[in-house]
Order: sequence, then C-alpha cells, then structure tokens
Amino acid sequence: NDTVKLAGRSFYATRNTLVKPDETGYLLSILDKSAVAKEVRGKIQIEKQDDMGNIIEIATVDEVPERGIAIINKLVECYNYAGLVDKNVVGNKTIVFLRDRIDTVARELDEIESKVEAYKRNARVIDFSTAGNDYLEQTLNLDQQIVEQQGRIKLLEAVEAAVRNSKKVSDIVPANISVEGTMLEKLIGDYNTSVLSYQDQSKISTEKDPTLIRLQHEIIDMRGLLIKQLESLKKGYLQKLSELENSHEDFDAKLASVPQKERELLKLKRQSSVKETLYLFLLQKKKYYLIFLYYEVRLNLD
Repeated sequence: NDTVKLAGRSFYATRNTLVKPDETGYLLSILDKSAVAKEVRGKIQIEKQDDMGNIIEIATVDEVPERGIAIINKLVECYNYAGLVDKNVVGNKTIVFLRDRIDTVARELDEIESKVEAYKRNARVIDFSTAGNDYLEQTLNLDQQIVEQQGRIKLLEAVEAAVRNSKKVSDIVPANISVEGTMLEKLIGDYNTSVLSYQDQSKISTEKDPTLIRLQHEIIDMRGLLIKQLESLKKGYLQKLSELENSHEDFDAKLASVPQKERELLKLKRQSSVKETLYLFLLQKKKYYLIFLYYEVRLNLD
C-alpha cells in the first residue's frame, strides 16, 4: 500500500487482486470538484418529448455506464427534492398569510357578538318574531354566497397587495387561495418557481451574472402579468358580488315590516353570521394547505 499525504490527510490505495496489474503504471488525478461538476453537467442532455406535456428525456455520455446511470438518478432525486422544498416554502408563506387573516376576522367576529349581546340586554329583545325568523332564514343562503364572494375578493386583494408591495425580486407570493384551476394559479406557480430559482442562483453568483440578471427581468415581467390578471379577476368577482347584493333588495323590503328594536338586532345578527361564514371559509382554506403540506410535501422530505 502506498500512502499519500494531502492537505493534512493521509490516503492509501489498495490493489484489487481480481484485476491484472497494468505494467505501464497508473495515473492518479486530483481535480477541483467545481471543474468536475461543470464537465459532468456539459455531458448531460435534456430534451422535452412533448410540447403539450411534462415528459422529458435525460441522457449523458460516460465511459462507465453504471456511473452515468447513477449521475442521472441522483439528478432526478435532487430535482424532486428541490421541488418539495420549494412547495414547502410557498405553502408555509400561504399558511402564515391565512393565519393572519383568520386572526383579524376572529377579532371582528368577537366584537360583533359582543354588540349583539349588549343590544339584547339594553333593548330587552329576547328572541325574534315569526317575521324576523323568516327573514333570517331566507337571507341565510344568499348571505353565505355573498360572504364567500367577498372572501374571495379579500383574498385576491391581499395577494395583489403582496405583489404590488414586494420590494425585492426574491419575495415569494402566497399561493392562489381564491380560485383554483385558473390562469392566475399557473402564473403564481411560475412566478414563485422563478423567484426560488433566483434565490438559489444568487447564492452562487455575483450581481453581474447574466443568469441572475435574466431571472430578475423575468420576475419583473411576470409581476406585471400577475397584476393584470389579478385586476381582471377582481373585476369579474365584483360584478358577481353586485348581482348577489342586488338580489337582496327583495329581502330588505321584508325587514321593514319587523319592529325597529328587533330590526336592529337582526342587522347585527346578520353581520355576525357574515363574519362567521367568512371565518369558516378561511379555516377551510387553511386546513387544505396544512393537509397538502403534510401529506404531499413534508412526509416526502423526511
């Protein structure tokens, strides 16, 4: 065995007795890992198989076939792991975003319920009359539709504010939680993918790196598209909300036949129901993202 000292460490080579010795001798090369990685990367070819699909072909040329297979397998493994990490980052941002909104609505709901109880005591209204109960029952379904629409608009506005107020190209946007299956959902996904790529690239590049500059311009352009899409969706949401609120005029006419004290209590009760519906709507969204993070991301990261 020959022992070699390098950078304060000792290395030795053991001959494989199953392999016939090479009479010309052997050459031991110690290369820079970055240079080796660059060479390996240059040999890897990636081609998309279908413009409409997500299937790609990965190939490489290597003197040792087993090593080439191991390199591609490790590349796929790292790619899948990085995708899970990215989803975890976006998911956590979305949950924090929802939690803040839920806390705000919870405080508002507590305030309204306190007003309801205070009004009952001061006005000495114990319960609703038959007309009052009819009004409350008939408006319940419509109120729920209105609240859910208002909730979508509020969430949309919050996402829009997050995009507009973002001062850095490295800021993640909360995942689309107002509408699924729309162009907005894809735009936000693509935007966050570019941001995460920028974050990774910025760790190994200087500010003048062409790749980093390209990603910066890409993120800025996508931010403009996001804002336009958010404005367009919000316009459609507001129109739908207006139609629902106009449908309420018939019910409001019935409210006029209810005694004044009871009428005020009904208004407070409706406000309470509206906030409660919004609170449950947000809780449902938060529950969905917690389940998604646990089963789709964190179990696979462990």
